[in-house]
Amino acid sequence: MSKGHILFVDDDETVLFLLKKLLQQEEYECHFAQSGEEALDKLSRLPIDVLISDMRMPDMDGFQLLSIVKERHPLVVRIILSGYLQVQTILAVINQIGVYRYLTKPFMVNEDTRQVLVDALKEARRLKRETPERQTQA
Repeated sequence: MSKGHILFVDDDETVLFLLKKLLQQEEYECHFAQSGEEALDKLSRLPIDVLISDMRMPDMDGFQLLSIVKERHPLVVRIILSGYLQVQTILAVINQIGVYRYLTKPFMVNEDTRQVLVDALKEARRLKRETPERQTQA
């Protein structure tokens, strides 16, 4: 079985740098993007299984990005990463876009978050197995 691919999206370069350092020994491939546009570019070129996006970003916020990903890449598991308690926004995203999980900042690499990432990769594999080929090419 190939290792999974997770894309982290955050406009804060420091957050991405720390994630890269903290996750370099994990069993899955990590990719990083500083904007929604960069994330969409990577999604079109790389075999991304899980997308973890910050909600507050300039130009394209996490809600917009996750909406586009749901439409263009429905088998990518979507996770919110946010340091702000935006209950109404988070609930809207979860209900409208089908978000798998919500993670808070500061993102801690501990057993709980490792398990969330592993579970999200398993969910992505399940979706790909159970989705007919014609739907994945839409």
